[in-house]
Amino acid sequence: MSTTTITEAEAPTAAAEAPTVHELLREKLEQAKIGGSEKNRKKIVESGKLLVRERLALLFDDNEYIEDGLLARFEDGLPGDAVIIAFGRVDGRQVCVIANDFSVKAGTWGNRTFEKITAAQEKSNAAGIPLVYLFDSAGARIDEQFESFAGRHAWGNIFYNQVQISGRVPQVCALFGPSPAGSAYVPALCDMTIMVRGHATAYLGSPRLAEMVTGEKVTLEEMGGAEMHCTVSGLGDVLVEDDAEAIAAIRVWLSFLPASWEQPAPVAPHWNRAPAARWKRLFRCARPRCSTWKSSSNPWSMKGAGFRTRSSSPPKC
Repeated sequence: MSTTTITEAEAPTAAAEAPTVHELLREKLEQAKIGGSEKNRKKIVESGKLLVRERLALLFDDNEYIEDGLLARFEDGLPGDAVIIAFGRVDGRQVCVIANDFSVKAGTWGNRTFEKITAAQEKSNAAGIPLVYLFDSAGARIDEQFESFAGRHAWGNIFYNQVQISGRVPQVCALFGPSPAGSAYVPALCDMTIMVRGHATAYLGSPRLAEMVTGEKVTLEEMGGAEMHCTVSGLGDVLVEDDAEAIAAIRVWLSFLPASWEQPAPVAPHWNRAPAARWKRLFRCARPRCSTWKSSSNPWSMKGAGFRTRSSSPPKC
């Protein structure tokens, strides 16, 4: 075994060339921001979805935000434990974002994931700022569930926090991919749920599980697809075509609401009420359904503005 001896004269040069603590930290931070493997990232892009940081870039003003817990489980090869907690501004107002990174172990939830999510919820509530969930996850990790059921930061507290926060700050969830089992509760407990057609799903048990237990064969869309939830179950409020449209919908929805229950709602310039005919159109019936939400207009809303939901499934008369 050979050894290298540094002489007294060479020591200062070697010390100068060694990376500093700050340089090592910056290197780790940059590596963590990349997320999962190149193979995983490429697969996401090829499926027609955006990477998680591309979604954040579209959401935040000027793509500026700070992260919490970026190096969680970095040494385990799970950067951020597959979830990004980010604080930034949307239209100049502060928001908190909880975003799954599908490139890291399919965005699954581990013990640090739960801790990061519950901590972010508590900070959002304390600061009085909207909470945005960008979900794209294969659910909780089976091999870590023993550590995830009990304790102050266990996954049950995520849903408890949602209920406690409800009515205090706006909560909106966008589903870009799967949201099975426990993670399906999050969109159900939000004020607004946006789903991407052909990609987003939310269900407690998979089609395979249903077949094994009941013998019934169903497709993933029938079990918990975006179109089903936006036209049948009511879990989904807005059906969009791609990730970019989902992010745009979040920004528009937030623009109509105050940051918290203690803040006044955004104010728009006054305008004259619409003609009575437009108001009557709200109640006009067609066969066999009422006119769609898209053809309706509230005369007391801001001129040319409105947030339409479930336009693909008008209510029956």
